[in-house]
Amino acid sequence: MPVARLLQTNFTSGRIDESMLGRVETTMYQNGVEDLLNFEILVQGGITRRRGQVYLNDFGQKVRLIPFIFNETQVNVLAFSPSDIKVYTIDGTLRQTISSSIPWSTLDQVEEIRWDQKGDVLVLANGIKLSTLTRTASNTFALADFDWETDANNNSKEPLFKYADAGVTLTASGTTGSVTFTTSADVFVAAHVGAILVKNDVQATITGFTDARNVTATWTTTGTTTATADWSESAFGEARGWPRAVAFHGGRLWLAGNDALPSHVFSSQSSAFFNFDFGTGEAAEAISGSVAGNRIGNIQHLISAEALFVVSDGALAFIPENDTNPVTPATFNPRQVEPYGGSRVRPIVYDESIAYPQLKGRVVREVQRDEFTLRVKTRPVSFVATDIVRNITFSAVQNYTKDRPESFGYFGNSDGTVAVYHALRTENFAAWCNWNTQGKWISMCAINDELFTCVERKINGVAKYSFEKFDSDYSLDSAERKMVTAASNAHTVTTRLVGESVHI
Repeated sequence: MPVARLLQTNFTSGRIDESMLGRVETTMYQNGVEDLLNFEILVQGGITRRRGQVYLNDFGQKVRLIPFIFNETQVNVLAFSPSDIKVYTIDGTLRQTISSSIPWSTLDQVEEIRWDQKGDVLVLANGIKLSTLTRTASNTFALADFDWETDANNNSKEPLFKYADAGVTLTASGTTGSVTFTTSADVFVAAHVGAILVKNDVQATITGFTDARNVTATWTTTGTTTATADWSESAFGEARGWPRAVAFHGGRLWLAGNDALPSHVFSSQSSAFFNFDFGTGEAAEAISGSVAGNRIGNIQHLISAEALFVVSDGALAFIPENDTNPVTPATFNPRQVEPYGGSRVRPIVYDESIAYPQLKGRVVREVQRDEFTLRVKTRPVSFVATDIVRNITFSAVQNYTKDRPESFGYFGNSDGTVAVYHALRTENFAAWCNWNTQGKWISMCAINDELFTCVERKINGVAKYSFEKFDSDYSLDSAERKMVTAASNAHTVTTRLVGESVHI
């Protein structure tokens, strides 16, 4: 029987899994590939071999990479581990190691870190303690506890909330100095020490714990002794938990997802990122409110795009706004969109949409808001390649590469492979391919046109964690380029790989 051979020049459907192989009538089948390992899909429809990786440095342990972009030329790769933060330049040079005041101590806690950047400040949240990493000079940073703004009387401008039932009252044994505060029901725990109490708009700082109804606290100014239900306490802290999600959006800093208020969000005042004073609810003052919905659970991420999107482990929501009606205390009205929750893996903003892994990391969903109706919808975008989207543990996004205009979303699986997503909405273009390497990709981050990674490689049976950069000038992974003038000194090129087979 004669064999028909068809020339395929269009790969815009990318890799399709075996469940699609019977759909020969579809455009997806005609433009798809059964296997597309270690390629990149071009916007014109062709494919090219993926970039190799140049070796830059040795991390010495598993790390999570976070980009820091101060401006186009002053950029750093930050490597977070349980014991420190290392600051690298993009050529792989280690410039600083920060090992003091680290609030996390395990790899799992490092993976929980959410962040957002404004200017020279990176705000870090992971449910343990709110921190800031501030760029103090070129290649130099300082890690510190989040420092709430204070007024002339040393009153903290941190967010406040009354966790006790509405009818629970608070009394004080005196009006100035250190006094005893007593509640009419059990409220306090030992971890309340250091938290703020506000009674009739006057603050006091808790300095000692007696029992569930009594603490010692010091007034900042003159207070009152009479029992009142008009009181509140620090929204965040060791007693109530720290936020898990953070985002700069609309001229405000937003925080959400602590243990005691898992579906609640707080914002700073407008253009005052460290001031969460609610005041009297004027338009520029701070915002506090619950993201209501029958599936909203623990808020995992806050994502700034056309609106502020809220990704919880049970559903997706957003806070409506437009150019003429920004979010204010009066207009704050979150809306649940879809009952598809997200995992702890950071969503990416990609091609005028948001892509996030669902809770179990087996499906990637895409979020879009219609610019005319302002309706928000989600759809799964990984169903055509379900066998390469396995159990997503990290993500990264690259808006362009050194040599090409394509943008890519990277979703790392727990087995060390990466599912690569390429889409161009204006051309109805969406495709997946998969990458692997000798070893496992642990983390990735993109800075401008560069893509960096932490890779676990077994060298003589021992796990090594290398700092590498994707580069189209290299066709090998973990590669180095050196001049060798004589065969006798060839061994100096690969001293870190002694005992391993390599390609030259």
